[in-house]
Amino acid sequence: MGIVLFVTARMVGQYNAITYTNGALIMLAAVLFDTATTRTEYAIRVDGLLIVWLTAHWSNITSANTIIATVLLIAALTGIRRYTNMIRHNPALTVGLAAVGAAGFWLTLPARSPLGPAGSPTSLVLAIGTSLPWPPSSACTGRTWNTCGPKPRRLKTTC
Repeated sequence: MGIVLFVTARMVGQYNAITYTNGALIMLAAVLFDTATTRTEYAIRVDGLLIVWLTAHWSNITSANTIIATVLLIAALTGIRRYTNMIRHNPALTVGLAAVGAAGFWLTLPARSPLGPAGSPTSLVLAIGTSLPWPPSSACTGRTWNTCGPKPRRLKTTC
């Protein structure tokens, strides 16, 4: 569904495209904490997120900021898969990852992003504004994930 929303974003007006893209990213990121997926299913979800990420950044894919943000994204995706239960049961980690991911995406877009039929101008104000929905969205998603699935194991301590 996230990919469909992103493809649709490329057909609508430039400002609507930004909203559609943000929705697509939130949809694609929200399912990463599902512990009932196989490695293949997780890889497909990651591929969808990377398709959106790389398509949006294509015209400045070789800039240092974009390369660093993309490498950090891949590292975060690897960490999410490995430590899903720990991250999804820790609101600070969930919200923090969402805020950093959103900032990494929106702050490294080219000056003229390929979003929308005519492209969309990007700015710091736009990047901050589009990053703002991520922390509350991830907090809600994290709360939902916390009500299902296994709870994290706690270390037994003796006093």
